[in-house]
Amino acid sequence: MVSKIPRPFFWFSICNFTLLVLRLICLWYSPLELYADEAQYWLWSLQPDWGYYSKPPMIAWVIWLSTTLGDSEFYVRLASPILYSLSAWLVYAIAHQLWPAVAFWAALAYVTMPAIHIGSMLITTDALLLLFWAASLYCTLRATTSTLPMAWWTIAGAMAGFGMLSKPNMLIFLPIVVAWLWYYVPRFYMGIACAISLATIIYLPNFYWNITHHMATVNHVKGLVLGGQGRLWGSIEFIAAQFGMMGPVLFGLMLYLLINSRRAILEQPQLVLLWGLGLIQITVVLGFAMISHAYANWAAPSYVTLCVVVAYHALQSQSHRVQQAFKVGVGVNILVGIIIMLYPLLAPSDFKIGNIDPLQRLKGGKELGSTVCQIYKQYQTEHALLVSDDRKELALLGYYCMPQVLKWNPKHLTNDHFDLTTNLNLYHGYDLLLISKSEDLQQIPKPSVHEYSNFTIYYSGKIRHYKVFLLKDFQGY
Repeated sequence: MVSKIPRPFFWFSICNFTLLVLRLICLWYSPLELYADEAQYWLWSLQPDWGYYSKPPMIAWVIWLSTTLGDSEFYVRLASPILYSLSAWLVYAIAHQLWPAVAFWAALAYVTMPAIHIGSMLITTDALLLLFWAASLYCTLRATTSTLPMAWWTIAGAMAGFGMLSKPNMLIFLPIVVAWLWYYVPRFYMGIACAISLATIIYLPNFYWNITHHMATVNHVKGLVLGGQGRLWGSIEFIAAQFGMMGPVLFGLMLYLLINSRRAILEQPQLVLLWGLGLIQITVVLGFAMISHAYANWAAPSYVTLCVVVAYHALQSQSHRVQQAFKVGVGVNILVGIIIMLYPLLAPSDFKIGNIDPLQRLKGGKELGSTVCQIYKQYQTEHALLVSDDRKELALLGYYCMPQVLKWNPKHLTNDHFDLTTNLNLYHGYDLLLISKSEDLQQIPKPSVHEYSNFTIYYSGKIRHYKVFLLKDFQGY
């Protein structure tokens, strides 16, 4: 039997708020620079739109809102720990709606996962996706039991729509939930239709943006999913990474409970839904890893529900060892979280594990920006346009040097948002300061090269050599 915790919501709120405060303090003092994707999201936020090349618009909108307070890395990332804390309260609400006695532990397991600790240090689309995933699920569960179901169906649809404006993964949520509702509670077909309609209406502006921009996001996702070559080792890496996402003890316990609770799962519709949302998401992404490639965080929404069902099965178990294993797993994740939060503050800047710097993606952008800014001033090119042929470096230059950056793209490819939105052929007569580490110099029109130099910096784990070209009176590629 589950040992009840007095006033569980109060104590979870204390834990969740304490974690939020600690994360904000660590974020405030963090020396970590933005990595390229974060810098690009910030650049997007300067021009709010209904869509961007690789992501729907919500991440840019949120950064636009948070950076009204300031433009430092802290304010760019400010929303992330707040969003994760909000989604943790929703996980509590989901568990409490179904099995009140396990709500405290389910939500605590979620908010202390290593993936949440790491995610709270960065700004990514996952923070938004998990919030709206959890919100839509909670509202759906409330709609099936409420005396005012249409209000809950309406909110559920809105949350699903906002989820689709956050990350394409939300599209996996809808068919799973709709199939479950159709099979187990078909009497709510009007509410389901209302929710789907509202979600579609909210998503339509982004869909229209894609239509008017050559289906950029759709093609980008298609390229990610189908553009690589699948390999067995990639699938093994993905599964291994999930132990790191949820925590090694809890993920191992989840697999054990899945195997040993098969019959109990099928006997309860709520368990079918929650296990289904978690396992189908992981299975779909594992399939991507097998046929192409997949990132570990693509399965992040799975843990909104898997934390709830693992807490339920473990704490309802007649085995004292299973109950203890669950609590030990949560404790291990808390210790791992303390290390994750303190590591950037206390570890020497040159510290490596083996030959790998765990924070290498978060270093070097500021030096790159300051170096290029010095060169910009050295050439006295106050009116020159800053140009690069690399998306990541262009994003970092946009944040750490100047936001007016353009992509060097003589082959007119469309591989990122810079390619999609800029065309240097429209800037005839301008001076360009071109930053490149490419060895292929044939693409640069020689008559326009006024002078060039080079520099070397340590960036993203490697020593990188850059060439700088000042192109006077640019007349096109």
